[in-house]
Amino acid sequence: MAEFFRIIRFVMVGGLATLTDLAVSFLLVSVAGSAALAGFLAFAGIPEAVTLRHFEEIVTVLAFLAAFGVSYYGHTSVTFHAARSLAVLLKMLLVSAGAMLLRAVSVYVIKQLLGWGESGAPVYGINAGLLEFSISASYIPLLASMVLVTAVSYFLFRYWVFRS
Repeated sequence: MAEFFRIIRFVMVGGLATLTDLAVSFLLVSVAGSAALAGFLAFAGIPEAVTLRHFEEIVTVLAFLAAFGVSYYGHTSVTFHAARSLAVLLKMLLVSAGAMLLRAVSVYVIKQLLGWGESGAPVYGINAGLLEFSISASYIPLLASMVLVTAVSYFLFRYWVFRS
């Protein structure tokens, strides 16, 4: 039963980290914008032209780092009740980077091998007056890879990063 609740805490912390990633991305794109971010990063010595050319990539890295901070604090404090250390930080960073790569590869494989993910093609739709709902085939590889990456990440966190 303790393992079940650990998995629930893992998913909740991961969900909070995902929301943090989305919120930071939204704030940087919609609120700050490329010009404001370019001006801010110019203080750090990054040329404005570089920031404007690679705006989405910079937003992705900043959002990932913010989400990683939430994940690190949440998993050490809430999920696994472990001491924070450089070793745990580096292992989590390695697993998180691997998870991002696994997610991208698994989406690609699902799309290519299984033929799922035809952009915009609805798989299922409901249209009943005020209720209109459809699920695009694009969500299938995204959701499948999310489940796969969550399971692999939990296993690696549980038995490698936070060995107990």
